[in-house]
Parts: sequence; structure tokens; C-alpha cells
Amino acid sequence: MVARFIHGLDQILDEEAILYAPEQIQLDIVEHAYKDIFSGLYIMPMDGGRYINHSYNPNIGVDPIGDFAIKDIEIGEELTMNYNEFEKYPDEDNILYQICKLYNFDITYRK
Repeated sequence: MVARFIHGLDQILDEEAILYAPEQIQLDIVEHAYKDIFSGLYIMPMDGGRYINHSYNPNIGVDPIGDFAIKDIEIGEELTMNYNEFEKYPDEDNILYQICKLYNFDITYRK
């Protein structure tokens, strides 16, 4: 297992909490949180999972229990997963998209 949701450590955020957070916290949320396609909730991982990058040829797979290696990963190799397997792409009804527009933050990296 590479990463998993841990109650009490990882955060479940609602839109109001995100909207009223200080600017620097909002930017951190945009950088690391995602809107879960299954629950519709905003999830802010606090473990190493927040540093897994997006790829259409990932080496980490998504599972309801946690995130697992789906092929051998060499020491020093970047950890990647396909964000589309678990994240609703930020569009205009997504608070992450709205914050990116507010601060001119590039959202295209999340595609």
C-alpha cells in the first residue's frame, strides 16, 4: 500500500471551509486536495499520497482500501496515478476551480 485515507489525519473539507480559509491555505488545498468522484467530498490527504503525481501511464492504482503499486517501482522513480480514476476534474461548479480562477492559478495540470 502506498497511501490510504486515515480518519483523524486526512481531512474532509466542505466548500464553506475552503471558501473561508486564508489565502495561503486555499492555495495549499488547491495544490493537494481533490473532489472525490464517488462521494463528491473534497479530500485533503496529509500523508505522502499528496505528493503522487498524475500520469496516464501510472505506477500506482486506486482501490477503495488504499493506493497500491500496479507495477514494479524502482528506487527514486516518481510515483504516479491517473487522477481521473478518483477525481472529478475541477470545472465551474467545483470550488477548487473557482479558487484557481481567483488567484490566476494554473488548473490545467490537473487534467
